[in-house]
Amino acid sequence: MFYRSAADYVDGVASFVRDGLVAGLPVLVAVPPAALQRLRPALAAEAGSLTFTDMSELGRNPARIIPAFRQFTDRHPGGSIFVCEPIWAGRTAAEVAEATRHEDLVNTAFAGLPVTILCPYDAGHLDRGILQDAEATHPVILTGQASRPSPCYRRGELAAEIAARRPPPPPEYAAVLDFDSGRLQTVRKLTRAECSAAGLTGIRVVDAVIAVNEAASNTITHAGSHGRLSIWCEGGELVCDVTDSGHIADPLAGRWPASPGALGGHGLRLISEVCDLVEVRSGAWGTSVRMHLALS
Repeated sequence: MFYRSAADYVDGVASFVRDGLVAGLPVLVAVPPAALQRLRPALAAEAGSLTFTDMSELGRNPARIIPAFRQFTDRHPGGSIFVCEPIWAGRTAAEVAEATRHEDLVNTAFAGLPVTILCPYDAGHLDRGILQDAEATHPVILTGQASRPSPCYRRGELAAEIAARRPPPPPEYAAVLDFDSGRLQTVRKLTRAECSAAGLTGIRVVDAVIAVNEAASNTITHAGSHGRLSIWCEGGELVCDVTDSGHIADPLAGRWPASPGALGGHGLRLISEVCDLVEVRSGAWGTSVRMHLALS
């Protein structure tokens, strides 16, 4: 849904939500804080199962959104309605890329499930390139009361293109460690030291060590036993990058809902839970798991 004013936004989203509630379906609205402030009063009198979630928390790392939505659909197997707004003015280029990748994976993640999702885009403030990507990642475009099929829609293609991009190399000042199965303790030690030097404390150090350890362990298990860890500070963040020669084939890796009986496969999902942003890139050149933790 492309909108240009607060009134258009409230009218479009509220109408969609009411249709779901009238149909007796549970509705989850995950939008940024300013949108929540507009929508809560407009929907205050509505009866039915309606849940609001702050997307700036849930979707700060866009890789968390699909698992959270899948938990919701698991609780409501008869059908679900979602409003999902993961891109808003002010997000960084890296965040927008990950949110765009998320948007292109949604229809694959929910294929065959009785789910309808509305994704609002602020056409008055977002860059034209973001709106063009929205047309490539959504099969139907709604503007005002008019809807049309998107001729640009190619499910999964843009997500695959983003995932295959080789990330820029770490800066020359990054701390670098080549590791194998015998150096995981050194990996954790270096991560703690760089966290301390960057000013991270307490649970955030634990988060960083968990994330880096999981990424390095995945390298040892799946990519021929050796990799490289690089850590540096940039743009108010601690960035930890684990690269190896392996390849991740599943575009939804780390986004599948947790399976209690599974003995493995939890690493990327856990990394996404404890980091503010995770960029997973994989191609013929190898794989990079780049983890961001805010310093403030």
